[in-house]
Amino acid sequence: MPKNVTQYSVLIASPSDVMNERYVIQQVIQDWNASAGQTSGVSLSPIMWETHATPEMGDRPQAIINRQLVGDCDILVGVFWTRIGSPTGVAVSGTAEEINLFVEAQKPALVYFSSVPISPSEIDIEQYQKLLEFKKLARTKGLLGEFSTLEELGVKLHAALTRTVDRLNMTSNVSHVEVKAKDRSSAVEAVNIMKGVGVQADFGMKLVNAGLMTRNELIASLDTYVDLYFYDPRIHGLDPTRVDLEATTAPINTITGEIG
Repeated sequence: MPKNVTQYSVLIASPSDVMNERYVIQQVIQDWNASAGQTSGVSLSPIMWETHATPEMGDRPQAIINRQLVGDCDILVGVFWTRIGSPTGVAVSGTAEEINLFVEAQKPALVYFSSVPISPSEIDIEQYQKLLEFKKLARTKGLLGEFSTLEELGVKLHAALTRTVDRLNMTSNVSHVEVKAKDRSSAVEAVNIMKGVGVQADFGMKLVNAGLMTRNELIASLDTYVDLYFYDPRIHGLDPTRVDLEATTAPINTITGEIG
């Protein structure tokens, strides 16, 4: 019987010194499709510039890759070892530029650093120093993964893909409401109304999930505007008319309303 399958493209991003890791990432994606993908109704497609980009002239090489591949991908898996890569004219390397684009677009970027032993004589000192500088900066923008064997990378990535797909599936069923409230109490009341009929709601979910601030800090900072994220009640079989907000009866998209 035909099934509805959600397709997510996974961009594999890395410098040239992690070819074994790139192969492992492809294998993990295939294994994930054969196991978790069968039960979740999701299929992951590995995307790599060397197999998916096509010849094109007239722009920076990385800009062409960005246009052809990066913008259309849903998840990025990045991996580093001792090299950062070649500068693009915009970023310290193509991999770094791809990660930056994903972060700016608020798309999942799973970035791993290898601690697999290597002979010091094989290390390009300049490349390694630039990599350390990039890693230091990256730590200020999110959580990084570490691994010391290819097997460890495989186990960690498989679990991370499952959690990432779960979040993507949840987000695809979520409406974003930018509510203009007269005061903080009106905004709090709106959340309570939605929660009261079983609609999952919260303040600034993206900010909290990104670790930029705690929920209490965000609530304390509210003034006139507050972001509310909630599931459309119709998805869960609820009667939209029971919710005392016009916003909840709108289609699943970004909507603006006023309360209070």
